[in-house]
Amino acid sequence: MPLGEVVTLKRGHDLPAKDRKPGNIPIFSSSGISGYHDEPILPGPGVITGRYGTIGDVFLSRGPYWPLNTTLYVIEFNGNDEVFIYYFLKQVEWEKFNDKSAVPGVNRNDVHREEVLLPPLPEQKSIASVLSSLDDKIDLLHRQNKTLESMAETLFRQWFVEEADEGWEQKRLGDFFSVRTGKQNANFSTEDGPYPFFTCSQTTLRAPDYSFEGSAILLAGNGDFNIKRYSGKFEVYQRTYVLIPYEVMWYDFLYVYMKYYLDEITGGHRGSVINFITKGMIEEQPVPVPADALEPKLEYFRTLFTKVDANTHQIETLEGLRDTLLPKLMSGEVRVSATANLEKPTER
Repeated sequence: MPLGEVVTLKRGHDLPAKDRKPGNIPIFSSSGISGYHDEPILPGPGVITGRYGTIGDVFLSRGPYWPLNTTLYVIEFNGNDEVFIYYFLKQVEWEKFNDKSAVPGVNRNDVHREEVLLPPLPEQKSIASVLSSLDDKIDLLHRQNKTLESMAETLFRQWFVEEADEGWEQKRLGDFFSVRTGKQNANFSTEDGPYPFFTCSQTTLRAPDYSFEGSAILLAGNGDFNIKRYSGKFEVYQRTYVLIPYEVMWYDFLYVYMKYYLDEITGGHRGSVINFITKGMIEEQPVPVPADALEPKLEYFRTLFTKVDANTHQIETLEGLRDTLLPKLMSGEVRVSATANLEKPTER
């Protein structure tokens, strides 16, 4: 049937910054939540996608929300399951509706005419249950990682800031790390390369090959000076610094240290148009080190981040499963019964 018989899409509503009032109602732009307001357009659940600017991303709001005029949102679900529609629209090839002008844009009338296949409502609910269960688990693991990192930062502040002693030995970051830079430009990325490719924004793209392997801290050399830790095989953009620890025991502690003192490390940045930092600025950053009772503290940081790494691996596995299942479920290649759930898988 035409997609316009499945859902009715409507252009979002303008809301200039001067008219926004403090509140907890998410405001959706074509790239996701861009702010908050005190009143919604609809009560939710809602499904939103980009109308121009960023094309192809689809968002789900389980509660009240405000879609901006850069978006299209579902004004009528026509009796279909709202969560299923969220996943269903993620499979639409939005780019083919782009009018190819200077600013990418989508004509909703073209989208409404697109021919699609739709399962019956009971199966929609089962598909939505399977996929949302995976996403709920992924979200839980992300929140656990955020909590673990927050714990590490709290302990660092207590042990190495509040309880700091002037008699501690003064070292430099360069004493702990080999500081290297990436060699690749942005064109090195591919759609389905086997290795992560980190840019200055720390966006994870894909790469056909890798230059680095092991545990490292990645620090953007310009822009917002994002920081990230990563273990494995990876490739890096030429303006991103790669800090490889000489000894693994220092790795997690120094990551927390660098997050805590990131403003100080990058505070002497140069550049009139684009801010940037040099290798020397990183290497010369002072690191006070206590003379005793250090190893148990380093081990505690390592324990916390071992759990973070385990969660991250599970996230990647679940995301891979979800992304594999999504097109198969939507095309009917894989079917689930109306009573299927994750605890009692169907053989259908």
